[in-house]
Amino acid sequence: MSSHVSYSWRGLILFAAGILWIASSLIHPSDFDPFALFNPFWIPTAILIALAYLLIPFGLIGIQRTLIDQKSKLTRIGFIFTIIGSLSSVLTSLAFGFVAPHVARQLTTPTALFDLIKPDGQLMWAGLLLSTYILLFLPGCILVGRAVIVESVLPQSAGWLLTIGVVMFSLGRIVPQLFILTSIGGVVFGIAWSWLGYALCLSKAKVVHSSKSKDYPQIKTS
Repeated sequence: MSSHVSYSWRGLILFAAGILWIASSLIHPSDFDPFALFNPFWIPTAILIALAYLLIPFGLIGIQRTLIDQKSKLTRIGFIFTIIGSLSSVLTSLAFGFVAPHVARQLTTPTALFDLIKPDGQLMWAGLLLSTYILLFLPGCILVGRAVIVESVLPQSAGWLLTIGVVMFSLGRIVPQLFILTSIGGVVFGIAWSWLGYALCLSKAKVVHSSKSKDYPQIKTS
């Protein structure tokens, strides 16, 4: 497979991941609503975001290959954290989407997901899974966004949106009073992934070698 075809496929994967993330963010019920687990949008939301998490690592390789400073420790850590955190979050999303409603139906009073995953909750183990998002995916995406901004090979604005979006989305999932940021940040985050994907698979994209190193390709759009 040629380099250009490889970039195009990875770009399409990232673009799709972004669209899935945007869709899930727009219909996401509140994690703090006791009745959210019975919302008809709950399971579809979990499926959409799980698919997005699953696609991101495969498209992320395309971004990694465009960056010049691939030897940077922060860049490597960012990609490793994002990939591991994303794959772990697939399990977390499926647990939230399918196991949590089942557990909630067995309780005598409506219980929010946020309460189920507390240390004393019935789904404490799912809360531990969520820690992989906080410890790996969140900082990983921030570092990937930084790498995109610093290298200036792909659109820098997409790197900023990636960083801002993941922080807003995370705050909305953690702080009850800021849940609106889940939707806003999720849309911003999804746009960032789709924008980066578009930059990779743009029909006019040309794979050229960086003037800094013959080993690391750049993607430029014209």
